[in-house]
Amino acid sequence: MTDDVPLTAGDLEDEYGEESDSESSMIVDNSKPADGSHIIQFLDEYLRLIPALAYNWRTFAQYFLVLQSFAEQGLPQKQYLLDLSVCSSLIDFFMVDDNQSSKKDEQPALPSKFLGRINITHMIDFLAEVVCSCHTTGSLQAEIKGQSLYLGEDDKDRLYNPEFYVKALRAKQDTENICKMLVRLMCLDKEFSLQLIGALTSKLYELKRDELLQFGKVLWEAIQLDDSLHPWRLHKAMSLIFTTINKYDGKVPTVTPMLIKKIAEWCKLDKLVCKFVFDNINFWLFPWLVHADLEQTRDACEHLLAALLPSLDDDLDDIPGTPQSPSIDPTELEKRCDEVFQMLLSFLPNAKDYSSKVLNPSGSLEPNSPWHLAGYFRLFKYLTKTSDHVDMIMEKGDCMLEQFEAIGSHNNELDMDKYEMLSWWNGMIDIDNSLVQFLTGKPDKEIVLLLQCFFCLRDKDVCIDYTRKTFSAFYSVLFRCCQYKDHFLDILLTHQNFIWAVEYIYLSPLYLVESDWIYSILKLAVEKKSDTSYRSLLINRIIESSDNSFSSRNALKILDLLLRSADDINIFCSHNGPETICNYPELSDGPGSPKLDDVHPISNGLNILVKTTTFLLLEPETKQHLVLDWENKLSLLPVLRKYLHYFQEPQLLQQCFKLLFNLASLDNPFFENLIQCLYQEHDKYNEQRNQPSKKHYALEKPSVKLRDYPEAPNGKHEGYYEFLAQICAGALEIGTIHDCHLINTVLSLLILGAMETLRKPTVSRLFVNLLQNVWDYQYYNQLLRSNGLVDSLITQAMLNCRLSDELFVFVKSVLPEIRDRLSPESKKSIGFNAAKLLGVCLSASREATPVAGLDNGIVDFVKIGILCTQDEIMKLELAPKANEMRELFQYVTTQAELFKKISQGIEQLTVAYSLRDVHHLVPVASNQNPVPTQPVAPPEQSAENSNSTQSSEDEPMLQTSAEDVVMAQSPTEQ
Repeated sequence: MTDDVPLTAGDLEDEYGEESDSESSMIVDNSKPADGSHIIQFLDEYLRLIPALAYNWRTFAQYFLVLQSFAEQGLPQKQYLLDLSVCSSLIDFFMVDDNQSSKKDEQPALPSKFLGRINITHMIDFLAEVVCSCHTTGSLQAEIKGQSLYLGEDDKDRLYNPEFYVKALRAKQDTENICKMLVRLMCLDKEFSLQLIGALTSKLYELKRDELLQFGKVLWEAIQLDDSLHPWRLHKAMSLIFTTINKYDGKVPTVTPMLIKKIAEWCKLDKLVCKFVFDNINFWLFPWLVHADLEQTRDACEHLLAALLPSLDDDLDDIPGTPQSPSIDPTELEKRCDEVFQMLLSFLPNAKDYSSKVLNPSGSLEPNSPWHLAGYFRLFKYLTKTSDHVDMIMEKGDCMLEQFEAIGSHNNELDMDKYEMLSWWNGMIDIDNSLVQFLTGKPDKEIVLLLQCFFCLRDKDVCIDYTRKTFSAFYSVLFRCCQYKDHFLDILLTHQNFIWAVEYIYLSPLYLVESDWIYSILKLAVEKKSDTSYRSLLINRIIESSDNSFSSRNALKILDLLLRSADDINIFCSHNGPETICNYPELSDGPGSPKLDDVHPISNGLNILVKTTTFLLLEPETKQHLVLDWENKLSLLPVLRKYLHYFQEPQLLQQCFKLLFNLASLDNPFFENLIQCLYQEHDKYNEQRNQPSKKHYALEKPSVKLRDYPEAPNGKHEGYYEFLAQICAGALEIGTIHDCHLINTVLSLLILGAMETLRKPTVSRLFVNLLQNVWDYQYYNQLLRSNGLVDSLITQAMLNCRLSDELFVFVKSVLPEIRDRLSPESKKSIGFNAAKLLGVCLSASREATPVAGLDNGIVDFVKIGILCTQDEIMKLELAPKANEMRELFQYVTTQAELFKKISQGIEQLTVAYSLRDVHHLVPVASNQNPVPTQPVAPPEQSAENSNSTQSSEDEPMLQTSAEDVVMAQSPTEQ
């Protein structure tokens, strides 16, 4: 057999038959049939089964697997099958229309309605195996032993039939081998390429989603085929796809979004495809972005533009699972953006023709949204980047404003055209102020039309979400306009839509964040406008609002802003405003409620009530009816008490104190209840503080058991005690109260306050000064002298290691009157404490280096020593310490400044305790009193001066051992 003649079936039998004596027949070779004659006989019979395969379409997959395995053995086997035109036989079998199956003597057909369930994978694999080994128009010759395989005419006719591939793809087969075949057949074959692409694109609008994906893969392979026809094939494929979309979009619009997304995906994969699509943007931009009736089509067009303009990828949501757009030269990208911008701008005068395509408002709730211009305005926003862009847009500003008025005139809910246009306007304003100048420069009539913007208040989630973002965008534009021109603000404040927005949007809990623009506008009005008519109207609307979904948080915020003048507060009170807001959760619920997490609305509410009570306290005779109309004042007492124990913000606490004082001054029942509550808290606290188990003094806020508060010098505790002293001082004014029991309660509060703050002289001074004034007033003096708490105060004051001048004067005044009521044990403890303090001071004076606080300790000892001279028991406890006193006073004489301050006190002690050896050191005649007899402010001290009579609150009496500075115990306790 020559090398130039291709193999035939007979040659195959002669060469590999069982009677061959060649040695090669003895070798096992998987590429050659072991017994040619039997294989040929088998295949002849096997191929005769093809017409009957249609009857067994559920199980015939293995039939094609045998042919595939045979063809994979080598080129001779493939040539044998080609000689028998097996490819055309299989394709004919597959392509028979089931409508022919009823005709007599015709080949049976596969059921078309089950086409997607028929498994012809191995048939496709067999055809791919044969075709890829054959000579085609654009392929190199496949050679074996100098021979080439060629397709027969029948096989060519079938394999070059595009309808076969269309049907195979619709059978949902794996496209890998189909694409392999087609790439082989299309290579350098312009005619077949055109036929195939035309056949595929003509069926695009007849396909289901999964079928469309199969077709897309084949079209992509056709576009990507890298041969000399590549540019032509790309141009032809994309042109046919565009033509098909525009032709059939109106008939089957649901397919178009999938095709556009596929094109966007191709643009991200291939720069040439991206360039071709952009070069033909005039063909598809507005038909897909605006004219299309399906919202998905318009959205897909935006994604396609994002693929062409990578700068939009950050602004528009990318398609999940698709690669990023290929990088583009910045100059080229800027050129593309400008070109698209100019196209959008040129369309602006015609845009209003598409705002009237809304069928009915309810249609907006369907997936097929009628808002044709939403994507158009959204792209406009992303492409408007510079002041030059804004200037070009403002050249057509009248068209833009007419467009907005046309959109607003329909009063359609969920109008996305409106939202996207407003969002675009905000983007322009962020760049420069041209749009604001344009809007504020319009006549009043056009401004009123601008303000007539419709919002949907239905309680559906989609409506709420829409109103949130649209409301915020709209009032953001209005706020910028109000900032720029006062006349615009005047028009807005009197417009019914703005009043409506305050009542139904701002006061709704559904729009808390978005409604901040209304607050900003009102704040601007309060700062700029002297006219109060709009404030009166809004105050009235807020108080009378009875909507179930009411935001008391926002109501308090805006009322606090609007109540600026006496007239505002008078209107507020006349409409029963104080009683109304006292029913709001922020002023009625207790701590721990979720509504109290944010202190701002509570602060607003307290501030409103402080303003109101301050107003009512001015000329109370003329406002008595307003006070009487406020019937729930007393309900604030437990709320404010809880706030004082719950919050730690100084400003909030001061508001509570101020409001309590005003309410107590305004209403007698409130005052009486407040005094009783305060007394009960302090009395209970005093009992707990004096329990034996509690050895160390600790300042806590009354009624607070679980929380530790720091004793900061200027913290809220001083604020609380200042308030307490203020309340008591107000109650003790002549003519304020006449109830003896109530006055006695007030005096007890003063004593308790003084006892609790003994270790903080600056705070204790508030109560001591009041007690001194009470003591000097005859009527109150009798009540105070009979109060048993005075004994405890005097005892604790003298046991305290630090006595302020005011406290010393008060104790010196009271002690002679009550010393007979003090128990001997208490007197001994006081004397022992004085002796203990003497020992500490003497020990410190013996140190070689000065001890901080020694001078203050000596001053305190002198004061306590003088007080002890007024009682024999106390004096006897201190008398045995005469030698120690003598030594300490001798040390004092060496300290000139200290000796000058307390010389008169030392003189009294030397006389009282017969310390004659130091008595001569003390000047006999002196105009200086030993101690102050009236409360005086302590002298100002510098940081360096440690010899002051009054010790610092935070400074220890003496910096000695801990054992020395603890509070002294009584002899019996020791």
